Amino acid sequence: MGDQQESADDKHPWPGLPKPLVHRLSMKWTTLESLRILQQRLLARGAPSQVVLLTTSGLLQGRLADISESYESSVALDAVSDIDVPSAAVHLRTDLWSMYASKDEQITPVDSAAVLHLEDVVMKVGTRKVRLNHLGVFADEVVAFTLSPDPII
Repeated sequence: MGDQQESADDKHPWPGLPKPLVHRLSMKWTTLESLRILQQRLLARGAPSQVVLLTTSGLLQGRLADISESYESSVALDAVSDIDVPSAAVHLRTDLWSMYASKDEQITPVDSAAVLHLEDVVMKVGTRKVRLNHLGVFADEVVAFTLSPDPII
């Protein structure tokens, strides 16, 4: 019976994810992932919308996107402004965790903030507006969220 338990525990539900991060899930990230899915469903019904996030540093508007499948696909572009920095950073972070975990099996994360990937972003901080192709936001920095049929920033 103990052997069966060990073989079941050896299976990773998320291939490539370092062992210290397995079996951890952020409810905040799950909520915001649900918002991304809702946005996609509305778009499929012909109702495009903008994600609007209030963060601790300002208001963000854009489109929630998936983290790319690989580091290579996130940086395979000519212009720096087109690089999918959030995806590249998440893949590098995973590689770093794997390296650290291989050296110290007892290592555990101090924090586990998930990263949101926003595309076509308008960020408003005070009176200043900034436009970015990609922006990574730590999920724990989101204070409020909604969808809007029209740009509000």
